[in-house]
Amino acid sequence: MKKIEPEFRHRQLFVRLFGPDIYAVGGFVRDLLRGVPSEEVDLLVQGHPLEEIIKKLQARGKVDLVGKSFGVIKFTVDGHTYDLALPRKDEPSQKEESQLRSHKDFIIKADPYLPLEKDLERRDFRCNSLAMRLADGTLIDPFGGAEDIKRRVIRLTNPEAFPEDPLRVLRAARFASVLEFSIDPEIYLIAKEINLKGLSVERVNEELFKILLLSRRPSRGLQEMLKLNVLKQ
Repeated sequence: MKKIEPEFRHRQLFVRLFGPDIYAVGGFVRDLLRGVPSEEVDLLVQGHPLEEIIKKLQARGKVDLVGKSFGVIKFTVDGHTYDLALPRKDEPSQKEESQLRSHKDFIIKADPYLPLEKDLERRDFRCNSLAMRLADGTLIDPFGGAEDIKRRVIRLTNPEAFPEDPLRVLRAARFASVLEFSIDPEIYLIAKEINLKGLSVERVNEELFKILLLSRRPSRGLQEMLKLNVLKQ
């Protein structure tokens, strides 16, 4: 298994508290593989009930429970805040065909004993479906995300689940623009069939501003929004 160096300020603290059961996940791992380390670290703790995690963290810093059903904790230590989460799975809520879907139409179930691969499978793109064990830097990459990062391409982790969250269409445009990756043609085909009208103005604005403010060339994001049928809708 490939190993990388997951160095950040409080890594050893988390390893002392949770041993081999804590992982960095998502964008932090992606950016580390890109050679662009980030200060924003999302963490996942496996095999520990929520109450046990909270108890361990409270002795070290400030703990805020974002949502018990989501299994997400904000932990602040030395003025720095980390998001810690349990593994979870997202199930789309039942809606009539005539009803518009938004990014909130999910039943989120946190489960400390859910296999790590199942948590990574619910994520949008393969370049984000990555984890790294903090204890030894082992990379967990069941969907080939590291190869996609190397090839600078955005591909779907789970094509069947992609239409369930319309916000992912805008996220594809944003990642293509900010990371300067190409988009797999399959995404364009699926995106044409996704109705975006259930998305809130606030979330659309948030994605648009990230394109404008974080991209070296924001026009790329706008071009992708055109190709993904976002601007038309």
